[in-house]
Amino acid sequence: VFQYLKATRDRGLKYVLPAEPPSTSLPLTLHAYVDADFAGDHRSSRSTTGAVISVNQHIVHWISKQQPYVTTSSCAAEFVAMSVTELDVCFFVELLKSIGFNPGVPTLSNDNEAAVHIVTNLDTSHDRMRSVRVAQHRVKDEFAAGRLKVEWIRGEHNLADVFTKALVQDKFWTFRDRLVHRLDPAPD
Repeated sequence: VFQYLKATRDRGLKYVLPAEPPSTSLPLTLHAYVDADFAGDHRSSRSTTGAVISVNQHIVHWISKQQPYVTTSSCAAEFVAMSVTELDVCFFVELLKSIGFNPGVPTLSNDNEAAVHIVTNLDTSHDRMRSVRVAQHRVKDEFAAGRLKVEWIRGEHNLADVFTKALVQDKFWTFRDRLVHRLDPAPD
């Protein structure tokens, strides 16, 4: 860990002030990338949720957290991850509204087609999802009400992947470079 920190001390999150202050009437772009490993913890068989949330392509939140209970499929693990992330997205929507900005309709991106299908197909019954708590279906309610967009993305574009599992070196570097930026050297 210390070797990595030493080698990457010139990288970090970078926020740049725009030339003009942002208009509070124009919608901001709120985007969340979500991923989960399935039963990644070999002792408890719990999955890990990973997520990255950005506002206008600037990262404002990220998580890597073990899920609170065991799921019975990778689809269920991804569905739980989407539900947990949706709560964080809802927080940022309300925060932006409270300070006078228009957050628009946020987008939740996930690389599991089955989990995206469960959220976006409201008329379909999903008997195999009974193991997922009823509270997790909030993400479906938010989508149904039009307060959340949900989309499938390819795994190689899912930034949250870096928070759920070990990656091959090239993929790790690609995601790292999309998450953090090379910082200007500190003045002497």
